[in-house]
Amino acid sequence: METIFVIAVLLNIPIALAAFISSFILLRRAKNNQIYFNFGLANLFLALWATDIILLFSFPKFGMIFGNLSWFLGIWILHYFLIFTYYFPTPLKTKIYFDKTVLYFLTLLLSFSIFIPGFYTLDVHSVFPYIYFQVNTVGMLIFSGYFVLLAILAFKNLFFQYRRSDGIFKIQLKKIMSAVALAVLFNLIFSVNFYYFTKFDLTPIGILFTSGILFYIYLILFYV
Repeated sequence: METIFVIAVLLNIPIALAAFISSFILLRRAKNNQIYFNFGLANLFLALWATDIILLFSFPKFGMIFGNLSWFLGIWILHYFLIFTYYFPTPLKTKIYFDKTVLYFLTLLLSFSIFIPGFYTLDVHSVFPYIYFQVNTVGMLIFSGYFVLLAILAFKNLFFQYRRSDGIFKIQLKKIMSAVALAVLFNLIFSVNFYYFTKFDLTPIGILFTSGILFYIYLILFYV
């Protein structure tokens, strides 16, 4: 078990570097392109998420700060991926501006609540390669509910895009939906719901699955 966690934590370093590079490439191309912009920001928050876990081990005295940042950064990955689904492969004929405004408001509201003392994180300490979280069940219930809501909305958008697409886009969307299903499932187990049963944190492993899925989607979109 310890070996698995050592490998997972160490892999967070190249994952952070790769995510920073991919986000830089995407955001450089993002002028007037909402697909590149939002997927690029999802990759940027992934890079920051992996970096946050590395820093948590490097500076254990600041465990509460990095612990709260972990929730903050994780939810923004899904937020920007959801916005991405409104535009890929073409914009959905819905009130995108209204939907984005509501989503930004809700995600910002949740983000601010994460830093309310004792509302989410009660205690964090790390003993390499393990992290131990003590969380407020009420806060985690709110976080889990919003996480699931964003995931459902993303699937809804991808399904609508799949139904109205054909050719290469239909194939890409089918692969993306399968990949996202795995990412959401594993993160619900490893990064969210596991806290209801133990103080033992599995975020370093959750980062492996999330990064694998985002890099897979990156390859589907731009190289396959």
